[in-house]
Amino acid sequence: MKRTCQKFNIYLIITLVLAPFFTSAQNIISPVRSQTVTYSKLSRNIEKWAIPGENNIEVHLSMLDVNVANATVKIKMVLEFSNGANGKIENPAPLSIPVNIKGGEDKILHTEDLMPFFSLSNLSFKGYSFTDYQKNGNSLPDGNYTLRFEVYEYYSGTKVSRTEISSRFYFHSPDPPILTSPAQNEVFYADVPLQFFFRWTPRHIGSAAGFTDNRYTLEIVQVPKNFSSNINSYFNTFPRIYETETNNTYCYFDNNNALLETGSTCAYRVRAQCFSAGGEELILKNNGYSEIRTFSIKERCIGVKNLTAAPSENSALLQWTPSANAAFITLSYRKKDRQWFSMPLGNTDDFTEIGNLENGTEYECKISATCAFEGSGAVSENDPVITFYTRFPNKATENNCGEMVTEIERATDSLFILHRFDKVKTASGLIISIEDVTGENGIFSGTGYTNIPLLANTGVKVTFRKIHVNKNYELVNGGFVFAHSRRKL
Repeated sequence: MKRTCQKFNIYLIITLVLAPFFTSAQNIISPVRSQTVTYSKLSRNIEKWAIPGENNIEVHLSMLDVNVANATVKIKMVLEFSNGANGKIENPAPLSIPVNIKGGEDKILHTEDLMPFFSLSNLSFKGYSFTDYQKNGNSLPDGNYTLRFEVYEYYSGTKVSRTEISSRFYFHSPDPPILTSPAQNEVFYADVPLQFFFRWTPRHIGSAAGFTDNRYTLEIVQVPKNFSSNINSYFNTFPRIYETETNNTYCYFDNNNALLETGSTCAYRVRAQCFSAGGEELILKNNGYSEIRTFSIKERCIGVKNLTAAPSENSALLQWTPSANAAFITLSYRKKDRQWFSMPLGNTDDFTEIGNLENGTEYECKISATCAFEGSGAVSENDPVITFYTRFPNKATENNCGEMVTEIERATDSLFILHRFDKVKTASGLIISIEDVTGENGIFSGTGYTNIPLLANTGVKVTFRKIHVNKNYELVNGGFVFAHSRRKL
């Protein structure tokens, strides 16, 4: 009797433990294997995962006990993903759709069988709210995804899927275009015809097979004066100047497209869109919008022209053609490679004299114009720098007969150009015939010949470097040196 009770207890324990896995009173079944398979790139809209006629998803259910003749189960969809935070979209409970399976057979649920499991009315959102899903255009975010189906006994609700093989996939949004030109804060000047290209570089090309219809929308708006807030937040509120759609990665622009006002600041961006042959749109980051850049249309401040210098020992007379639109001009001068000194001048001035200069010294000078209008174009650009040499003091020199004479005063109007075979007269009366020469505006370097009377008019080769010659072909500053000696004539 005791042994019989022990056997009964063992049978009772085995029956209680294995009851869910063996066929018994009503549809109690053995463990089930579930495998989810995806065959093509899924849409980011989960409602489009089960479209009749398209074989996107299959669920394979296998009864592990070959002795089960028939069992009824129900299933539940679970989608898990990671996009910086863990999210889950699932059926809150198994749907009451009976599925019959037999032991040893593979039951396949096709796309049309799975439609109810992806209906929004049968889904719950965790970690990524339904509001987030709607704000993203009913689109799933970037991330890694696993899709699986859990199996439950139909009547008792007991979970019987002990093996669930998930389908793994990911969504990655390609980047929007990179703007190439115009550059950020680039300035265009109104004194020349406004002609330039907007250019951009796409970054989504080739990122998804089958998406080949590329379209780009260029938008240009006018930024209000003195605007200082975040332009990204207000772009859509600014007056729209120009908008166009193109399949190219550039757009030519001139005043025929739109008239851009002088003194205005504009902002632009490009939106990329890419479609498949069936009309499905490829999801791009930031909805395909590029960064926003600004550029401006300015009036150019024109500087003075034809600046020249006529130096003496300790001063220099500067002359120029006045600027057409300057409010005032600024003269800057310095010894070569030293600190600049500046002095303001009137907008109609066309000459001035600077004093307190060192004799026999190289100087640089330039004149910059400042105009009355505002902005980066209000100061002249690339003003030319000219160089001049002050003269050495007057002193007694030896003429070609050895007699000491006083150096004559010479005019300082500079000779523009010196040619080969020209003759230059020194203060001592020597005549130098020019052989090779470089330079302009009175400053020349090169070689020449002269005749020495005391040596029976023997010809002597001389060199010269940065001498100053006036319009009368007279040597004003500098000197000639024997070619094979350091002695200066």
